[in-house]
Amino acid sequence: MIGGAAKEVELTQLKSRIRTAGLELTAMQARVQELEDALKTPYINILVDEVLSTIFDMVVASSRLHPDSWRYSQKRNAERRPELTLSHVCRRWREIATDNSSLWAQIIIFPAQSEDLHNLYLERSRDRSLNVHVSFKDTAYTLRLDRLQRTLEQTIALAGPCSGLEIAPNNYCEHWSSLYPALTQTEAPHLKELILGRGLTNSSIGDTPLFNGRLPVLNVLQAHDVPPTLLRPLLDAPQLTSLTLRWNFTKQSYTLNSDPSGFSYNEYRRAL
Repeated sequence: MIGGAAKEVELTQLKSRIRTAGLELTAMQARVQELEDALKTPYINILVDEVLSTIFDMVVASSRLHPDSWRYSQKRNAERRPELTLSHVCRRWREIATDNSSLWAQIIIFPAQSEDLHNLYLERSRDRSLNVHVSFKDTAYTLRLDRLQRTLEQTIALAGPCSGLEIAPNNYCEHWSSLYPALTQTEAPHLKELILGRGLTNSSIGDTPLFNGRLPVLNVLQAHDVPPTLLRPLLDAPQLTSLTLRWNFTKQSYTLNSDPSGFSYNEYRRAL
């Protein structure tokens, strides 16, 4: 027979398990309700401000061809300038967000970007071939670099075949120093175009090449003030057919274009 003390221990354990199960059940019920509510509303009706701003710019551009959609400001001593009527945007934004593939084909990543915006792009882009642009515009964003690094990794890993990647360090090398290790371990088997902006130095580059040196379909490479240590492994990409290099300090540029069947960078490799 089980003694009284043992029964009390078992009873305490069972009550604890019941409480834990109750908390898990409550959490699951809340998640079920959340998913059901989300399915009731088409996701395209929920757009963050960054996307709506892009759609507004697209409407402005297209509306220049339709004078009837504009009205003019008549302020004293002010130049006559067109202003887009709000109703025109309200009529068209869902159509643009649903049908315009280019809106979801390029993801612009920056350190202050919200998770909602990132998830929205991934949900809407689906299997499209993506172009990813990583931008550093303000040193005030440095503290949020950890989120940017996760976002970049998720974008390349989860968004399907990433065909284009542009990184603009904007002279803030501390950003690049943090991103470089992640990029060396990232697989990019579908990357066709790589653009590297200014701000990269030898001190911010390690021994491991970007993407582990494996870029089987890369055919366009553009680099601005990028040191040779970073460039050498990239020149070994077997499908590379276009190379553009710029150096601000010498005001020089160097461009090569060739047919894929007979392309060689041997001369430039020796120069490096």
